[in-house]
Amino acid sequence: MQISLPKLGAIVGGSVIAGTLLGASAVFVLKSRSSNYSLDSQWPFCFKSCNSAVPFPGNIYVVTSYADLESILPRFESDLKQIKLLGFDCEWSTINKRSGPVSLLQLATTSGLCILVRLCLYEDSLPKCLLEVLANKDILKVGVGAYDDSCKLLADHGIVVNGCVDLRDLAIRDRQYKYLSLKGLALTYLNIKMEKLKSIQCSNWDSETLTEKQIMYAANDAWMAVRVFSSMVSKKMEKRSSNLRGNIGEAVAEALWDLACSYSQGLKDEKFRNTKNGKKMKKTASQPRSTSVFKPLKLHSTRKQPLYDNCKLEAPDGQLLSTCDKKKADWYVTKELADVVCDDPHTIRLRFEPASRPSSDRDYYLFNKENVCVVCGSGKSIVRKNVIPHEYRKHLPLILKDHVSHDILPLCAKCHQLAGYHDYCLRRKIAEEYDAPVGSIQAIQLLEDPTRRSIRSAGHALATNGIKIPQPRKDELERVIKKYYNVEELTDDLIHEASKLETRYRNEAYIRHGEKVVKTIYDKEELQGLVNFEKRWRVHFLSTMQPKHLPYLWSVEHNHDRLQERDLLDDEKFTK
Repeated sequence: MQISLPKLGAIVGGSVIAGTLLGASAVFVLKSRSSNYSLDSQWPFCFKSCNSAVPFPGNIYVVTSYADLESILPRFESDLKQIKLLGFDCEWSTINKRSGPVSLLQLATTSGLCILVRLCLYEDSLPKCLLEVLANKDILKVGVGAYDDSCKLLADHGIVVNGCVDLRDLAIRDRQYKYLSLKGLALTYLNIKMEKLKSIQCSNWDSETLTEKQIMYAANDAWMAVRVFSSMVSKKMEKRSSNLRGNIGEAVAEALWDLACSYSQGLKDEKFRNTKNGKKMKKTASQPRSTSVFKPLKLHSTRKQPLYDNCKLEAPDGQLLSTCDKKKADWYVTKELADVVCDDPHTIRLRFEPASRPSSDRDYYLFNKENVCVVCGSGKSIVRKNVIPHEYRKHLPLILKDHVSHDILPLCAKCHQLAGYHDYCLRRKIAEEYDAPVGSIQAIQLLEDPTRRSIRSAGHALATNGIKIPQPRKDELERVIKKYYNVEELTDDLIHEASKLETRYRNEAYIRHGEKVVKTIYDKEELQGLVNFEKRWRVHFLSTMQPKHLPYLWSVEHNHDRLQERDLLDDEKFTK
């Protein structure tokens, strides 16, 4: 069935758009934020046959700020409480064959609510509830190339997405190998012919205003993913039961969801294997576009051991110097630099006079610390959190890197993901303030020379398949290599040299983002500027995460009094 889209009204902010989509009786509507819209309460929030011609009310919301999201989040959360399923997709622009950051995040619920978040224009922090939905692995995010999109979203914006299921893996599990693009899957499972224009897919997604076609294209991708998945599960259910006629009851809906979870088992957050019977399949048009050259942010693994062992370290006269971890205490004892005083709590006493002692009995390092998330108090799935990101900390002067454990705190995995997103937002502001863009040409250490790459490709082709190459093509490849080396005759040694040619060269403009920020601050404000920068990150952590379980005496001005006492604010030299 060919989809025909009527001419739509102009889009300005939250103006109204209405148009047919997914068949004659299915309607998508984009309402103004000031308009009232109530979804038909009789519409069943459950899987119905995707071929059934039932009226479908839906909304598309283009979001550029928190104010845009505020009014639709209640319905969004209500949909997910009934069926934990989202259509998920991302769009970005590609300039000079280089992928830009994700510009548009597309989410669609089973009721037809489509949210298009314009990350390229979105300056606020995404709401905590939305970030939790994206990070929740129990809420399925389905799409073609969903895992690849989640990796790029993490790399570009620090947004964690879990629970991704690639529809292509499910199709292969159904032994449907022929069409693995979203367009092909819609045709196979829904008998719907989607209109997927390359001109729209490769259009400018960073423009100030999206066109009507771009909006419908983006919403259609997310919504169609939901319908394809629903059809896949429904067809599975029909094979197991013949009692799916008429209205779907609550028990059957629950059985459908159990089947959906079972159906996607082992495929969550897995890269598309693209294999058929163990053999590599032909590359399809549905494969994800190449992502950024930058590696995705790493998801930190949870700790198997507690962060704080709270062992006691004493001076020779018995004065408590600090708490420490078990590994450090054992090292002192093994090196015969200390003796074990008692085991509960584990206490060691140094055999030598320490270089310094606590200045008062209110020193941060004298007190025990709890192995719980400092934000919510949870003791499960603990991850180390660097309040001041390591990319900046490692370039600070030695005096500021001393006593660094103050800024390493335990967070549960959920709070750690949220904190990572807030850190990304501040990092983006810092990049603008100090002209140290992340992901720019300055952040790439090695660049690729396209000319040398073409020479190496030609040399490799001649060296490995020279006999099989047609003579006209072979002559062309030889001419390319001769021109590059400026020779009249081409020898086997020269072909071999060309096939091994190094194509990368060092980028003279390369400088790490963190290094440039720290150096710029020091050049302008010296050490006092770096002290303020350190304080800025601590205040940022307090304001965004609002921790309720911080260790006793944790402070945004920790160690700063030591700098003033030692009169180092003016005399300390910058150390890389």
